[in-house]
Amino acid sequence: MRNTLGYMGLIPFIILPVAVLMLDNMSRGMAMYGYFAYSAGIAIFMAGALWGRVVDRDKSNSTVLVMSNLITLFVIALSTVSFHNFTVLTLGLILAHGFNYLFEPRKENAAYIKLRSILTSVVITSHMLMGVLLYIK
Repeated sequence: MRNTLGYMGLIPFIILPVAVLMLDNMSRGMAMYGYFAYSAGIAIFMAGALWGRVVDRDKSNSTVLVMSNLITLFVIALSTVSFHNFTVLTLGLILAHGFNYLFEPRKENAAYIKLRSILTSVVITSHMLMGVLLYIK
């Protein structure tokens, strides 16, 4: 189920950039706002998942706990301050998704780490594509 839901979560990261290419100006703007809102939500969700994986351990990793909170606060601040600056949003969300992956505990399930590698790679690639689309459209 984890893999299925993980890959299903990529659908907006793939469909919305395609929509930006195909839609008229007004609809394209809505697709872009939807893309960045979804990305911010996923970044915050994954930061919470980091917290959940380490908070109940006997020797919880305080760095991961602090980073999960900082990533969440960063994404909220980014979304609030840079709401209309898609370039800043793109770069900030790439950082947030990258840091979520970077602080993922590695001593756990190898299959999950492989899944996270694939998902994060697709998400970051999608953001780079969206960044390019911002300048050609």
